[in-house]
Amino acid sequence: MLPLDEGPADLTVDRIHQRRALREQVDDRFRQADWDDAVGRMDQVKRQAYDMIRSGRTRDAFDLARESPQTRERDGGNLHGSSMLVNRRLVEAGVPFVSAHAEVVIPHGFMDDVHENNCGLLKGCNLPVLDKCYPALIEALAQLGLLETTLVVVMGEMRRSPKVNTKAGRDDWPQCGFCLLTGGGVQPGTVFGATDEHAAYPVREAVSPSEIVATIYHLLGVEPTSP
Repeated sequence: MLPLDEGPADLTVDRIHQRRALREQVDDRFRQADWDDAVGRMDQVKRQAYDMIRSGRTRDAFDLARESPQTRERDGGNLHGSSMLVNRRLVEAGVPFVSAHAEVVIPHGFMDDVHENNCGLLKGCNLPVLDKCYPALIEALAQLGLLETTLVVVMGEMRRSPKVNTKAGRDDWPQCGFCLLTGGGVQPGTVFGATDEHAAYPVREAVSPSEIVATIYHLLGVEPTSP
């Protein structure tokens, strides 16, 4: 996700066609070795992806100059807020799957590495950014009538240890974490599962990363068990 007022100048239509031609050459070699239904389905998805990239509506979604200053400020007026605003515009344009990633940019974005000064980074950077851009995204989707058909997922690739280290930070901890789901038919206010008193291990209704992915696939219309 590139939260810019304009698209990247170097990613021209010619470059997209060059990349597609190179990819097709590689795919042709694979077809010579092995052709099956899975490869055919993959080709269809790739064609849809290229059509989406070429779509004027998709390109226009990245033009945040079309949004009012009030809307830009509501989303935070920073890197991550702009990314979330582009996300909303892409959903409006019909893009079925979009994402915004945390950036290590202070004070204009998230600091995802909190091995040091965990509380200071959360209080001074991460939480104020999230508290502004996340509700703005949800409210905008609801006003547009898109929230019930859009699943918003807030999560990270690594959880944090319940024990604070010697640098006032929290280290990697894959044993237990959380995932926030909004929209997409999710019942508001629902808390599923529970941890022990230290938030170190799940004690009830544990959910694996693969089950979260399966949920997303299901809502995208993709059978999670398909090859």
